[in-house]
Amino acid sequence: MPPVEPRRPSSSHPAQGKKDSDPSQVLVDEIVADGAKLDMLVKDPNKPPHVFDISRLRLQPAGLGQPMAYEATLTNPVPAGEIDSHGEFGPWQTDEPRLTPLHGVYTFSHADLSTIRGLRGILSSTGQFNGPLDRIDVQGETTTPDFSLGISGHPVPLETKFHAIVDGTTGNTTLDPVHAKLLHSEFVARGGVYRVPGQSYRRVLLDAVSDHAQLEDLLRLALKADKPPMTGDVSFRSHIDIPPGTGAIAERLKLDGEFHISSAQFSQLDIQSKVAALSHRGSGQSDPEGSGSVASDFGGKFVLEGGLMTFSNLIFGVPGASVHLDGTYALVDQEIDFRGSLRLQATLSQLTTGWKSALLKPFDLLFEKQGAGTFVPITITGTGSDPHFGLDFRRVF
Repeated sequence: MPPVEPRRPSSSHPAQGKKDSDPSQVLVDEIVADGAKLDMLVKDPNKPPHVFDISRLRLQPAGLGQPMAYEATLTNPVPAGEIDSHGEFGPWQTDEPRLTPLHGVYTFSHADLSTIRGLRGILSSTGQFNGPLDRIDVQGETTTPDFSLGISGHPVPLETKFHAIVDGTTGNTTLDPVHAKLLHSEFVARGGVYRVPGQSYRRVLLDAVSDHAQLEDLLRLALKADKPPMTGDVSFRSHIDIPPGTGAIAERLKLDGEFHISSAQFSQLDIQSKVAALSHRGSGQSDPEGSGSVASDFGGKFVLEGGLMTFSNLIFGVPGASVHLDGTYALVDQEIDFRGSLRLQATLSQLTTGWKSALLKPFDLLFEKQGAGTFVPITITGTGSDPHFGLDFRRVF
């Protein structure tokens, strides 16, 4: 499709010898072109054309200067699947082919997401489209009942409804918006899929926002553990960048955003009891092993690149205590490396009773820093399923 060029001012005297071409007198009632290939040329002659395999095609012209009705079955290479479509195409705009109108409906069935490295699931999609070839307006929805990421392997249902603007001459697609539902969580994304000069694959750029998500849904998608280690209500905002390439999605995915988790609860009873005990101790209560659970709040910023998630200003709070951390989490091997501090409202001597409290009294000043009754530098290492908590003695002194 040649680029649109400004029209030259028409001359009142046509060039000598130039004649208006008459339309062909040949009329075709029906065209059958099964096993066809559609090559769409791009602006740069040094780049290969876009090629679509069409296993079945029927065209029924309605007459000169009129749109043609069509029925087509196309093979989509990535993700692999078949697209059935019918509608009308034309009339063909000879001077500016990219302005040729197109409209119809489509069904994209049994699309195998495993043809995209790092994804799993069988996607189905339906929708309708309308507009000129270089700006096709698409309204549609997708259903993937078994969507999963290769890093976890846990299938979850994923549904989307989207509005897109597609440049049929380049393949560039603008998404505005995409409403997605993952298990019980909902989020909205805007952005697009764009051609990158010198690359065979495209780049995905999105901005995602959610105020109605469940932490356990997102953790099930991202972690290998059969049971999510934590539950809670989560809100987040993130810029998403998937550069072109053949590597797994987890290796190419880039994130930059922030999140907040409210009313967080740990799934494992021993961890939840430790959180409750931490809250009791931080408040200076004499019975830190009291029964009951304590809801926690989390918040912070994150950056993901090369499969490594970097957290900053990560804050974990319960009544009477808070944890401030910075560190990293590796998506593939789940290794964690955090450094930070535990801050309690109670002083060190208030964390116990009797002679132990009197023994610790002289050390209260040593651990009173940054407005905390007790300030303890800590480290967290190991893996997500087997974390190790330690005291950073160098920072204590």
